[in-house]
Amino acid sequence: MNTRVGMTVAALFLSGYAIAAGQSMESPRVKPDVVVLSPQELVRLLKPMTSFQEEKQKISERVFETTFRVADVQRRGEKSVAICSPGLRITTNRDEGPCQLCFLTEDPKEQEKAGELSKGDEVKVRGKFQRLENYGPHLESQPAAGLYFNETEIVQAPPHEKIMLEPLTNAEMVTKVEPVTNTEVVTWEPVTNTGPVTMEPTTKLEPVPMARSLTNGAIIIELSKHGDGTLNIENGTKRDAVVKLVDDTLDKAVVGFYVRAGQTATVEEIPDGLFRVLFALGTDWNAVERTFTRDKAFSEFDKKLDFTTTERTEGARVTTESTIFTLTLHGVPEGNVRTSGIEEKEFLKY
Repeated sequence: MNTRVGMTVAALFLSGYAIAAGQSMESPRVKPDVVVLSPQELVRLLKPMTSFQEEKQKISERVFETTFRVADVQRRGEKSVAICSPGLRITTNRDEGPCQLCFLTEDPKEQEKAGELSKGDEVKVRGKFQRLENYGPHLESQPAAGLYFNETEIVQAPPHEKIMLEPLTNAEMVTKVEPVTNTEVVTWEPVTNTGPVTMEPTTKLEPVPMARSLTNGAIIIELSKHGDGTLNIENGTKRDAVVKLVDDTLDKAVVGFYVRAGQTATVEEIPDGLFRVLFALGTDWNAVERTFTRDKAFSEFDKKLDFTTTERTEGARVTTESTIFTLTLHGVPEGNVRTSGIEEKEFLKY
């Protein structure tokens, strides 16, 4: 029974689209006027349909219901609030990265209920399919696309104290979402096609630009004076970094350089002196503003670096000994120095 119903719905939605061999679709659970699906089923069913206008028109007339754990609650403009799921991966040949579900509402009562949600809450929502929005290449902090629904109704949510609806960043990316439990299965009669459908023009969505970066070791602030010291920076994080060496006496940066994610950069000819070490981690380097535009964080090593040069004379032989420091921007078990967060304006001061 379940298999037959699933094939009926698949045939209705996927006319004109060939499913690759080996793919399967779980049977949607249907209530009168409401299609109940798990988050993965929604992505698997609706994401390919946005390429076919006729099928898109049919599904936009249906109310979809699903349950997921909240990744964030965001304000969209002055009137709308969006309840977003984590990024959902599906196994198909057309998948280009995680796709999240975004349920939007302009209803003040539903917005009030949305304001009581917290990250990780399990929420059951209903809404009408509106559009697919491609965000661009999949990044660590966001999925590659989103399925948007409007006329959202929060069917069930846990009680919480009301919170401010501020935009959240770094939505948690997960690959597993709890399935929807529903034992009711009924037959859904196919919609009769009565003729061509006129579609209203939609606003063209601009793709997210690719992240800008510099070559590893690129000098951003040229050495103002020279010496014999050496500084090695190991960046074991997933974000690019910019490191600045600040003269503790003059309160001035003597050098600044770029360290790509997962790489090591070395700067030589560092002069003698006591220096603070400031660094920024982030994505998409803006060379004009000299800062990252996304996923940025700013820190300073708690310990200052003391570069010294010593000459030793043994008979007619003169030996020069200079300081070499190696710092890691990621935590290591044998680490002997800590870092503290700083404000962006403190980093940009140098």
